[in-house]
Amino acid sequence: MSAERLNASAPESVRRAFLPLLTGNWDVESAVTGRVVGLVDSAAAGPTPVNDSADAAVWVLSAVQTIWWEVMQLARESYEAVHAAALCAGESGLAIVGPSGCGKTTLALALLLAQPRKWTAWAAEDCLLLDPASGAALPFPKPFRVKESAAEVLRKLGLQLNPKSFVPEDPHGRVCLVMPDEVPCKPRLEPFPVRWILFPEYTAGGTPAKLQLLSPSEAVLRLLKSTYRPDCDWERCLSTMSAVVNRAEKYASVHYAVLGQALQAVGKWLNEG
Repeated sequence: MSAERLNASAPESVRRAFLPLLTGNWDVESAVTGRVVGLVDSAAAGPTPVNDSADAAVWVLSAVQTIWWEVMQLARESYEAVHAAALCAGESGLAIVGPSGCGKTTLALALLLAQPRKWTAWAAEDCLLLDPASGAALPFPKPFRVKESAAEVLRKLGLQLNPKSFVPEDPHGRVCLVMPDEVPCKPRLEPFPVRWILFPEYTAGGTPAKLQLLSPSEAVLRLLKSTYRPDCDWERCLSTMSAVVNRAEKYASVHYAVLGQALQAVGKWLNEG
């Protein structure tokens, strides 16, 4: 969606919130941290002339997707990007890495809701930018997108999730759009070191949850497979992923079919050592 389309057609509160990101000069850091968070928050909380919350959600999502593409263009020369959700505990974080459909967003949201005292911030829903020089992660805290069926699973686990916005026409069915004020902590605003790296693999009807520790080389290879850009500079990409893994304390994969079992396995792993 172009800036002109957004300006002409969006509800007033969404247009007012997001249009500044599509004009003027702004660097990657501001785009993926405080400005995005503040604008998403204000669009979600402010009054909108659209009565149907699904319509408002579609506009918010469209604006965030526009920002995402702008960020990716700016980041091409300076950063690497991976498919990942991320949570922070103090000044370091957990990266939950993997392709669409692996369960990373649902698992991240479940951990956040199940352990509100552990997690001080959320940093990403689908994309993390990684600094080749330091190995640090730059937040990109888009609203959480979860299938309505996944939201129901979270509620059955006793986790409080009552999203007010939905994206009705999605290839995956009806999707909830969980806004910043609907989770128990604030978005992360600054770069952070990744302390834990987790690779989830959800399989419907599969075997009981199993967590497997990984070697550094296995973790690097999995990160490489999760890059957003197949046309990246692979030498720089390998160096960046190696730097991230070298800074991390531990890395693992978790295979699961039942979310509650995965929560227990991951929680135990995080608390060990």
